Amino acid sequence: MAISFTEIPAALRVPGSYHEISNRLAGSSSDMKVVLIIAALSAVQEKAGTTALYKPLRILSSEDAKKNLGEGQGYQIVKDLLDVNDTLEVHALPVPKDYSGKDFAKDVWPNLTDFEFQWLLYPGSDTAQITAIQTELEDRYKGNRQIGARCFYAKADTAANLLSYAEGRNSPHMVLLPLLSSENTDAARLKWLSRWTAAITKQLAIDPSSSLNQIKVKGLSSVEQFPFSTRNQFLYGGLSTWIAARDGSVYVERVVTNYTKTPEGTADSSYLDVQIPETLDAIRKYQNAEIRKRFAGTKLGPDTLIVQPGQNVLTPALLTGFLLGLYRSAFVGNKLWCVNPEKYKGSLRVELDQNDKNTIIWYDQPELIGRFDVAKGLSEFK
Repeated sequence: MAISFTEIPAALRVPGSYHEISNRLAGSSSDMKVVLIIAALSAVQEKAGTTALYKPLRILSSEDAKKNLGEGQGYQIVKDLLDVNDTLEVHALPVPKDYSGKDFAKDVWPNLTDFEFQWLLYPGSDTAQITAIQTELEDRYKGNRQIGARCFYAKADTAANLLSYAEGRNSPHMVLLPLLSSENTDAARLKWLSRWTAAITKQLAIDPSSSLNQIKVKGLSSVEQFPFSTRNQFLYGGLSTWIAARDGSVYVERVVTNYTKTPEGTADSSYLDVQIPETLDAIRKYQNAEIRKRFAGTKLGPDTLIVQPGQNVLTPALLTGFLLGLYRSAFVGNKLWCVNPEKYKGSLRVELDQNDKNTIIWYDQPELIGRFDVAKGLSEFK
């Protein structure tokens, strides 16, 4: 029998008409984006002991946050974030009110091993904790886990001190918001962080490859900003930038990661903008989901195999055509995450693993689309 069924048995003699329906060629791989907020309990809530520590807690509203976190710092962060962006799936990670000395590797990450989130909001400033977060996110990005995420955190100080601090960070998954020295209180810093993160993630959830320039951040205001020359240095030093209008409104200018150099210390812009790891994660997730859905339960054979229509068999040639079609229709045509399908076609190589007949491998070079951040022009008048 040429057609491969998954539900109707071959040994069927009972009269009747049996019709199997498959969703392998339909549907979408889009899903709700998740933000995880490390949220300190209020002193009252911590003493009550009714909220489990270090375990993700789904938050549906500001009132829900108040009930579970108490009216403390964690609640205020969630409230500010939801006021700007209520389209995300929000989870709080309850921690004690005084969590500055906690060992994240020991107390936090064991409960998050398989918990998938796209964005992490870290309200603290402890260097050891930031390093632990960086290490975890870099591990999540690897091919064996494939649950990449970015962390947003903030620091208020002089421009010189901020640049010096950023020199010690170098990760494509950490995004640092630099603030003026005048914002150096927990209340001010966390208000900026939560609302700035909310505005950015709202756009990234719509399109991970779009420009974030000139997004207005609801609820923030400033009568001053870092000078142009300082902001330009920030963008070379792994610090994101924002600007303030004359009326005090605050806008996102450019969001970059902490990654600025190779392990050898050479300047490297490969992961400059946060949209780069965001888009690569989105491509990988979509590609993997579509492959698993389309070819679940298939046999695997060489291109020399004669495959009749309806047979559930995958060959290198079939996967090549599928990946090319996915790149053209989804990544270039529909989502516009990528460009240059002909160049992609030239880079694509698919083959059976010579050491394992149950494994197929491929290599490709997706070319990411750019973003309109800078325009340069020269006018010579007469």
